[in-house]
Amino acid sequence: MLGSMLVVLLFAVGNSALAEYMGYRLVYSTEDYQFLKESLARTQKRLAQEEDNDSGTGNPKRRERRLEELRKQIKTNQSRASGMTMRLSLMTAALQIAAFYVLGSVLLPGVTVAKLPFEPFGLVQGLSHRGLEGDNPTDCSPVFLFVVASLFTKAAIQRYFNLSIRQASAFAAAFEQAKETSL
Repeated sequence: MLGSMLVVLLFAVGNSALAEYMGYRLVYSTEDYQFLKESLARTQKRLAQEEDNDSGTGNPKRRERRLEELRKQIKTNQSRASGMTMRLSLMTAALQIAAFYVLGSVLLPGVTVAKLPFEPFGLVQGLSHRGLEGDNPTDCSPVFLFVVASLFTKAAIQRYFNLSIRQASAFAAAFEQAKETSL
């Protein structure tokens, strides 16, 4: 069981690394994406400075118009970045589907690779027990372990190499708004 688990984990790490490398070569390293990323960072910095610069001088309508224009630029740049990464998402999905097939049907068909310390609920149980015989819901299929390991390794690779554009969190915006109203 340990050998099968290591095969799945190495397969997941390799698949995630391959997908991120291809993403780096096709999207993240292009001049257009780098320019867009820098432009977005500059615009976000300018917006933060404008919001912090709460001087009473000047026309408030003009200031609000500038802020709205900066917000619109940020939204436009984020939309363009999403469009650039769309083909990367499709390619990654194709790699994942191929990996599911190879793991579930070719390398480890019907093999239990781990025992879960809990009994998963409905939807998760369907994936965690996929392709396994028997009724023990704590048995873990290679596909489930692959999905979980891929999610973690992909996020770790993106964070380590700072590949994706960080988008403002809705929670952060809500906290900022609550902070402003409480003052």
